Parts: sequence; structure tokens; C-alpha cells
Amino acid sequence: MKIRPILFLLIIAIVGLSSCNVLMGPVAQADKHFQLGEYNSAIQDYQRALDKGKNTGKVNFRMAESYRLSNRIHNSLPFYQEAVTLEFEDETLPFYLGQSYKANEQYDPALSQFRQYLANGEDRALLALARTESRNLSLIPEIPQKDEAIQLSNLAEINSPNPDYGILFFDDEVYLSSTRDGGTEYKTTGLPFSNIYKAKFNGFPLDSANFEVLAGIADTPEINEG
Repeated sequence: MKIRPILFLLIIAIVGLSSCNVLMGPVAQADKHFQLGEYNSAIQDYQRALDKGKNTGKVNFRMAESYRLSNRIHNSLPFYQEAVTLEFEDETLPFYLGQSYKANEQYDPALSQFRQYLANGEDRALLALARTESRNLSLIPEIPQKDEAIQLSNLAEINSPNPDYGILFFDDEVYLSSTRDGGTEYKTTGLPFSNIYKAKFNGFPLDSANFEVLAGIADTPEINEG
């Protein structure tokens, strides 16, 4: 039996496969993660590329898109801006740059970008959104002049450093979704998978210590719930 030659070839194949990622540059690795929707890993590799001097329009645009697609559009602004500076061309760039300005409460440049997209954009869905965004942003100066019909209060006592959202009051209980307790990393965002939490509602203020994970079918490993 020719076991040794076969074993040797098998070892060579494994070593060859494992070295592919080593030989791939950070941009190629980042592009691979981007295509797989692993945006947090893509961000790390695009940053490595930038640190190594690969400051191209595409890298900056993909970095910005990775932040946007992982619900962190407020972090995307300097990379969209740099993509514009480097004259990177993408039909959607003005629209998403406008969204990023808006997320950072820079409403005048946001309005300018939406109007630019209305003048030159092609995507019908984005054009409709840009029209709505432009109309809404144009009304911002009027907001302080209106009487407040309701008063909003921040439930700071139940906030965590990670995203908390989808709060719901039902049958003397309060529910929310959060990634607060750690666990397996969701490669799209770099945060843990989210869980649904509940607590008895006995009025305000709420106490974050009373929240517990909703057990049963709603507590499935490696699935975002809520």
C-alpha cells in the first residue's frame, strides 16, 4: 500500500489551502468577507489595508458600506467622504453619503446630497427615498416653532452599552431585544446575537436587573431574536 505518498500529498494540500488566506492581501480578504455579509470582519481587513497605505476610493467606499450594512451608518461618514475625495464613482454614493450626514445630525450637507441624487440618480427606489428625505429635512427649521404635544423621556436605567430596541409592554410585563449579555459573535455586526428579555412591569422607573432572557423557542443559539 502507498500510504506514505498519499499522506504526504494530503499534508501538502492542507498546507496549501491554509496558506491561501495568508497569501491573500487584506483587500482581497476584506472583499471576501464583504461578499459573505461578514461586515465586521470586512471592516477589520479594510482597516488593515488602509493602515498599509491602500487608500483607494474602492476601499473607503467598501468600508463605509460595511458600516452601513451592519447598522452603523453613523461610523461610515469619513469613509464616504474620502471615497468622494478620491473620485470614486458609484451611482448610490450621494444618497448614502446623505444618509450618513443625517445619522450624524449634519442636516444641511445631508439635504445637499439628497438633492444631488435627485438630480443625477437612477435607482427609482432610492429616488423616492431621496425625495422624502429632502422634504423632511426641509421642514427641520419649523420644528422648534411647533408646540410639543407629548413629552418623551429616555429610559436610561435599562440602557446597555450594546443596542437595545423593540420595547413592548404587554400583560403587566415589559419586553425588549438586546445584545447585552455577550455570547457568540454575529459576524455581520461584531456584536453578540440578540435575545428577547422580559421583566414584570410595576411602573417606572424600570430596573435593568429584573430583565431575564425569554426562555423556550425564543432563546435559540446563534439566531438574532427580536
